[in-house]
This record gives sequence, C-alpha cells and structure tokens, in this order.
Amino acid sequence: MIPVYIPTRGRVNRQITWDNLPPAVRRHTSIVCPPEELNAHMHAGRNAITCPVEGISKKLQWIQDLAIVRKQNKIVCIHDDIWIKKRISLKDYHLRKATDDQIVEMFEEIDRKLDTYTSVGIRTRAMNHDSDPVGEEAARQVILHGTLPFRLKELGIRYDAVNLMEDFHVTLSLLERGIPNYIIHTWCYQESPPGTAGGCALYRTAENQREAALKIQELHPKFVKAVNRPARWGIGASMDVQIAWKKAYESGLMSKRKKLV
Repeated sequence: MIPVYIPTRGRVNRQITWDNLPPAVRRHTSIVCPPEELNAHMHAGRNAITCPVEGISKKLQWIQDLAIVRKQNKIVCIHDDIWIKKRISLKDYHLRKATDDQIVEMFEEIDRKLDTYTSVGIRTRAMNHDSDPVGEEAARQVILHGTLPFRLKELGIRYDAVNLMEDFHVTLSLLERGIPNYIIHTWCYQESPPGTAGGCALYRTAENQREAALKIQELHPKFVKAVNRPARWGIGASMDVQIAWKKAYESGLMSKRKKLV
C-alpha cells in the first residue's frame, strides 16, 4: 500500500478522513500534526508524527522531504476533512460513499498512475457530473495529491514557494514544463464546508489570500489571472485566481518540442 499522510492542525476531535479510511489503509497512514497534538491523536488510536512547521504549504513540503529521507518513491497527501465517493458506473455519474474495498482500490489506482505521472489526484464531487468518466490530464488538482517526491525535488518544484494555493503552483510548475498531472474521475472527494474550525481557517485571511493570488499570478503570468471574489472561506471578500490549465500544458509541450529541434 502506498504511504498516506494527513496533515492536520486544530482538529484532534474531528478527523473525518482518518475515520473513513479502512484499516488496510490506516496501517500505512500517518497523521501529521503539531507537537502539542501528538498525545491526543495517539490516545485516539491514530498513527501520528509531529511536524515542526506550520501552514499547509510548508507542511506539504516537509512531508515531501520526509518521504525522501524515508526513501518513499510514491506518497499520497490528503486533507483531513473529506469523504471519498465513487461513481456508480462509467455511464452513471451519480455517486455513492465508497466502501472500504473501493477506497483501497482507489489508492491502488493512484499508485499505478504514479508509474506514469508525477502528480495524481481525484475529482471534486461538485464537478463530477460533466466530466470524462475515467479521468483527464492537465487539470486542476486540490485536496488529494499523489506525488513522486524525488521527481519533484529533481525538478526544483516546491510546495512552500507560496503560502497559500500551493497546489496550484505545483501543478502549474509541472504543466509549464510539459509534464501532465492526472485527475482520476472514478472517485471523488466531498469536503467539509469552507471555514470549518481548524486547518487553514486558523490563519487564512482576506489579506494573505490576496497576497497568494497575486504571487501565483506573478509566478505564472501567462496562465493565471487574479480576480476579486465575494465572501468565501469565512473571510469576506478577497481575491482568487482563474487558471488556464490546458493552455499551460500546451505551452509546456511546445517548449519541449522546440528544445528537441
């Protein structure tokens, strides 16, 4: 089973992802928490390790670095507040809560896809009805990230290059090099309502959200546009980004072809 990491903070009594993972996956899963929360997680029967850094982007990068130290070629990082859903069939986009066997199957499929791709995710529940039933390349990836830590290091791509929207930065950094990610559509995630206590809600503000949007635009100017958004995540009106994922990948492919000429 591929190693799984669940970064968390401020949710000792609310571990939705862990609680919904079958025992076969939990045995290979680590809760990644602040030192002061370790004993509570261990007391609750969860595998837990402490992380010395705060903020989701720094924590995700710390996990990538830890995986390299542990010589783990493939890992999955997944948010702490989601449920896994599965399509009824290729022809029927309606979803049902994934069974234990189906969740194991999902992680096995992510593992297989990482033989081909550097980064692999699953679809959001809200967008599942209008998508290809199997999956797609070069697309928005959030919440769950199957990665090749050694490959990301080789490419110099880091989650902690930005304070927020680090997942967008990593995906764009791959696409602009002509390296596709892959989003599996057979499984989807359903997350807790935005602004749920703990996690990013502890430090996300309208101001640092604005700074992150402008930073992503600065790093990827050809494919990102920072835009004003109404109240969201419980922080009031702020900024978000519009991203041309496919164009970023097409541009990356063209650059690769030119280098080969």
